[in-house]
Amino acid sequence: MARSKKIGLDYFPLDVTFNEQIQALETLHGNNGLVWILKFWQSAYKTEHGEVNLNGLFGDLSANNARLSPEQQTKIIADCIQLGLLVEISRGVYTSNGVRKRIAEVSKEREYAINYRKKELLGEQSPNNPQTMGESRVKESRVEERKEKIIPPTPPKGGLPFEQFWKAYPKKTGKGAAEKAWLKIKCPVETVLNIISALQWQVKSEQWTKEHGQFIPMPATYINQRRWEDEPPPPPPQASYGPRYQNPNDIDNGPVATPEEIRQALGGYYVPREDRPAGEGLDT
Repeated sequence: MARSKKIGLDYFPLDVTFNEQIQALETLHGNNGLVWILKFWQSAYKTEHGEVNLNGLFGDLSANNARLSPEQQTKIIADCIQLGLLVEISRGVYTSNGVRKRIAEVSKEREYAINYRKKELLGEQSPNNPQTMGESRVKESRVEERKEKIIPPTPPKGGLPFEQFWKAYPKKTGKGAAEKAWLKIKCPVETVLNIISALQWQVKSEQWTKEHGQFIPMPATYINQRRWEDEPPPPPPQASYGPRYQNPNDIDNGPVATPEEIRQALGGYYVPREDRPAGEGLDT
């Protein structure tokens, strides 16, 4: 009895270091994003062509399997498509370029092994043939190499981190030049987090706020000059009102001197208003 054709893979390789697309997904969704994409890969690698149907009940089961709500899953899918981690081949049906390529390679290797076995049974090839054994060993070596790494899909131009920068930056001028400058950045995910942190004080700085933001750098200039690494200005010095008063509001609430204290301070020449003859003495 003929053996049925094997569909999908029993396992798939996983890199010990995530690429930038996975790091961006983790930045946006935390562990929820990582768990969901791993569950998706598991489902995709089980199929013949690496396609996963997430319509209707299938989508609900996928979300429940990752302990997510359908709304959370929808947001993760949208970001995965933007990051180049997923491809929507039809409505609600998704795949990954890396998964499809890997399944195609394994299917080709299986087909080769089946044909080789058939020829061997028909006597067309001998397992003891040195040339045949050499070719087999080369192919086995290539299979092992492919198992050890996954070729990540090419991210969309500019990538999601640039869109995060563009959304946060207050000056929306020269997007093309800014995107071109952004492509030179080696670690865009880490950089955009540093930029967003720096913008929190830069947008409030005197240079950026005066004359309606006229002196805010162009986005491309900001990126090329790495202006997110600028040091924030020192805080303005606190005004001092002497040791007796801590702030201006305390002045009106200070202790009132008695007439005797005032007389001693003026050398005995002070007479309270109520004790003075009209028109004589100090009038204050």
